[in-house]
Amino acid sequence: MEEILKVKIVEDKNMRQQIWQTYIESFADTDDFCAQDQMCYNEKNMETALLDSDYWKFILLLDGRPIGLCLLTNNLTKARIAYCNDRYLRKKFPNYTAQGKLYYVTAICVLPNQQKQGKGIELLKAVCQFIFDTQSMVAYDHSEAKNPNLTSIIQWVGKKFAPNSQIPLDKQVYVALFYDHNGKPD
Repeated sequence: MEEILKVKIVEDKNMRQQIWQTYIESFADTDDFCAQDQMCYNEKNMETALLDSDYWKFILLLDGRPIGLCLLTNNLTKARIAYCNDRYLRKKFPNYTAQGKLYYVTAICVLPNQQKQGKGIELLKAVCQFIFDTQSMVAYDHSEAKNPNLTSIIQWVGKKFAPNSQIPLDKQVYVALFYDHNGKPD
């Protein structure tokens, strides 16, 4: 049976260890797709975040075991772990940030063997419901190479609650330069 837990603190040590395993398994293929490391957390930082009440944890469970996770926080200083520029967000959205109504997703993942089955959609629905209910907004970043349709999917899921809009915040490009006389890199 699937369920989504929404908690501020993950008390159970075994559950925290299972979440860590879910996280690392979910990003195991990023070396094939992503120039930027998508695993912003190491085991110690993840443990700290799972015990930190400044983060909301949305945990997707299947038969009591975590298969997906979304971490979000309105403490934008802590969101820096996901390479978020909190100063930029405070300038861009001064009213939302002053009210504590701008959340940043610092991690979102679903186990590879559970992807493309609608389970990630259920996780996104829970997050969008939270944002809708709290009259907040959420910012996030992701690898377009790994998840080319994520922005469209999030907007589609969000429309289940109400019309919504997205504001592109930035694009980061990774480029490799080489000289032809050295031959094309392998």
